[in-house]
Amino acid sequence: MSPFDDDDLKPLLSRWEVPAPPDRLRSRIFTAPPPSRWAWMLTGSVRVPVPAIVVLVIALVWLAAGRWSATPQDAVSSDQPVSLADFRPPVEMRVRIVETLP
Repeated sequence: MSPFDDDDLKPLLSRWEVPAPPDRLRSRIFTAPPPSRWAWMLTGSVRVPVPAIVVLVIALVWLAAGRWSATPQDAVSSDQPVSLADFRPPVEMRVRIVETLP
């Protein structure tokens, strides 16, 4: 015979009383509703891994350095005046269709 037979446990189960839940459990379950999305936008946070931030910072620095160091190749220097006196339109234009649209 096993130490815990069904016949022995049934009377114990009928006499067992469930203990009352603690007050702190009720406050955890029935709390105020979560804040709205607008409130989260002002006070919320997002966890981002450090390697992702490092890659983002490197990419931003690279893009910023590329924009600052780039000088326009076709820019006209301010030393020479621009004149259209020698401008002549083309005599003949040859139009070539490279690709047609469906």
